[in-house]
Amino acid sequence: MVSMAIRCMGCGEIFDKGTPQEILRQYFAHSAVCDLGLEQKRWREAREEVLKRDGYRCVRCGSTEELHVHHILERRKGGEHKLGNLITLCRRCHQKEHPFPLTERAVEKRWE
Repeated sequence: MVSMAIRCMGCGEIFDKGTPQEILRQYFAHSAVCDLGLEQKRWREAREEVLKRDGYRCVRCGSTEELHVHHILERRKGGEHKLGNLITLCRRCHQKEHPFPLTERAVEKRWE
């Protein structure tokens, strides 16, 4: 018997029970309704659009190194992945926006 496993890129749920066909069927049914997967897709699309809009430069200092996309109104305070709420910042300028140090890994981990 062939074994396989698929992980949802949105929420991390693992599908590994049943035949390969059953696993695929479970995964596709799940991915069609996984809000985290849809949210991740929206974020990636918005992030790329903001980077392009801002010319792949930090809007504060002009740096092109270690770019982040920053929510002006934080997500935990209701900020959305809307272009008017997002700006491109370099790591250094992004750290100045938050009362705690943001490591690059912490930022990346949110969307893995």
